[in-house]
Amino acid sequence: MFRIVNTMQGLTTSEAEKAQLYRAMSAITRARGGTPMGVEVITFRSGFAPLDAAGEWWFGKGAKGHTAVIVADLVYSFDERGWVMEGSKAEYMGRNTHRDALGQVLKVPPEDALTIQDGLNKSVGHGVYFFSGLVCTDASAKSLVKVLGEIDAKSNPQKFADMLAASGHVETTNSYAKKP
Repeated sequence: MFRIVNTMQGLTTSEAEKAQLYRAMSAITRARGGTPMGVEVITFRSGFAPLDAAGEWWFGKGAKGHTAVIVADLVYSFDERGWVMEGSKAEYMGRNTHRDALGQVLKVPPEDALTIQDGLNKSVGHGVYFFSGLVCTDASAKSLVKVLGEIDAKSNPQKFADMLAASGHVETTNSYAKKP
């Protein structure tokens, strides 16, 4: 199922394929069992250098890096392809050892984690980075709005992490060090 999702998600995903992506994502999450326990927001301190430079030029200091959301060990990321499912947390973090990250585990009841995950499952294959008015941080904030309320991420991963920390919704903070 992961291969099907990876093949279908992207810039050229048709409306019919988006509906099938949601079905596939729902099947994947059901197969993984039960109600998701935990939501973690990952904020990378840096990203693709040209995008980091453009982000700081366009949105101000700290508008660099990348934000992703992990629910029940599945990583959802909003990148140049729109919303994509990146696989398991271990796989995703293994592909991103070249940069530091901060992980903020949110205090949300299992039913709310399920609501977030269903919304993210529906989002896979949707969106256009930047040209839809969203970057990864804004899209991640919007994916959490039903549970946490409105958080204006200001297109800035570093400020978004600070806002989450100040919101009272963070249960645990994890540090992911860059590996040589």
